[in-house]
Amino acid sequence: MVTCPLERQRDLKEHQDSYDECLVFPIATYGSETWALGAADRKKIHAFEMWCWRRMLRRSWKERKSNDFVKNQIGAKVTLCQKIDKNKLQYFGHISRREGDNLEKIITQGHVEGQRKRGRPKVRWADGIKEITGMNICAAHRYARDRSGWNVIINRVTKGQS
Repeated sequence: MVTCPLERQRDLKEHQDSYDECLVFPIATYGSETWALGAADRKKIHAFEMWCWRRMLRRSWKERKSNDFVKNQIGAKVTLCQKIDKNKLQYFGHISRREGDNLEKIITQGHVEGQRKRGRPKVRWADGIKEITGMNICAAHRYARDRSGWNVIINRVTKGQS
């Protein structure tokens, strides 16, 4: 059966958002559970996400359509930063529930010996967990040991962000 090129293009456009969800975003966020993100990094991730959505819709920045308009056309409910935050919290819960003394748990719970360099402190991974959850690391470790309670916290935190 021969199909018209326009029909193939229409099918591609209907499924393009699933292509981005399945191919582009996982590649772009590979290893994101270990990233220490600052405000500038979040802006760049948001800009990349909007660039992908606009490319998919073939909307130019010159058309002056707002980001909300583009998101509504796509039907995107969860942003890329929310997915990254969810991945980080899931990884944190995984580390917290591990038994015994392992390197990841020691690093997230304790302090590494030595002194930091002079100047402005670098953004740490644990600081991102504090920012996302709104609680200190010790309290987050206690909550994370209960898997069902931690999943409730993850869902509450990641749904409330924009």
